[in-house]
Amino acid sequence: MDINLAVIYGRLATVPEVRTTDAGARTARFLVTVASDHPRRRLDVVPVTFHAADADPDAFDIAAALTEGSRIWVAGAIQRRLFDDQAGGRRTRVEVVAQQVTTATEEAGR
Repeated sequence: MDINLAVIYGRLATVPEVRTTDAGARTARFLVTVASDHPRRRLDVVPVTFHAADADPDAFDIAAALTEGSRIWVAGAIQRRLFDDQAGGRRTRVEVVAQQVTTATEEAGR
């Protein structure tokens, strides 16, 4: 059995970019920074996509209204997307497709 589960706790690096398709589907995209000291000090930036259809409507609205620097939990799956860039080349992007996004308090990280 395979398992694709990603759990991230970090800070919102960008304000969520919310888009609505012609069909009315809403998607929020944002970046989460995750600091680590092990095995060496680094700061990873993780792209996250959150689809309103996969979430409670209130949860999506709360996530879409978050501000830069907010501490959040993200739970979802890792996905690789292929797409064509403007120059006609093939590009790839690895991201977390969120199933759940929850705000966190400063105390939760301590």
